[in-house]
Formats: sequence, structure tokens, C-alpha cells
Amino acid sequence: MLSPVDQRDGRVRLAGEIWSARTDSPTTRFDVGDEVLVVRVDGATAVVTAVTTTTES
Repeated sequence: MLSPVDQRDGRVRLAGEIWSARTDSPTTRFDVGDEVLVVRVDGATAVVTAVTTTTES
């Protein structure tokens, strides 16, 4: 995360390049340093969501 990302705007580094980004939810916001998952690319904008981890027993 290079700048905060919300439903309208932000910047992320993807494959070594800087991309425009937005969240996939209108109520979600990510801050610089947060790790996100790209769920799709909409034109030249990466649409991101929270990274979730699962634990196996």
C-alpha cells in the first residue's frame, strides 16, 4: 500500500509497478502498509480486499 485506499482512490504496488486502486466495499479503507489481495482489475485500477488467513488444525 503506497497511499490509503478507499472505495474511490488509492495506490498500491503490484508486480513491482504502481497501480491505482480502490476497495471492493464502500465501507472498507486500507492504510499505508496494509497487505491486500487484488480480486480483479477494472481497466487500469486494481480492486482490492483484505487478506484473510486460515489456520489448519
